[in-house]
Amino acid sequence: MCKTIRDKNKVALSSRNFHLNKTELLIAGKIAKKMIYLKNRIKTQKNLNNFLNKNEKELNKKFNITVEYLELRNTKNLKISNKFKDSKIFIAFYLNKIRLIDNF
Repeated sequence: MCKTIRDKNKVALSSRNFHLNKTELLIAGKIAKKMIYLKNRIKTQKNLNNFLNKNEKELNKKFNITVEYLELRNTKNLKISNKFKDSKIFIAFYLNKIRLIDNF
């Protein structure tokens, strides 16, 4: 595991970003900030699957994207987890046909 390098809008640096226009980069930044917010909120949730499913639908609708997955995974073995401890949130989504992936 290594640290993710991000731009000033919190978007993970990637060669795929060159395929996005300025508006799409702003949307990607809003999504990254939303994911940071979710990372902080998930700690207090009782049903993590419901929380993630609800937020996946919200992301799809609010940002007009297609989320491929929004999952909590164990950082040691990358298996799907139902506990926040030793886990990260993983997301893959399509923004104007460009697939972006990240973890928080």
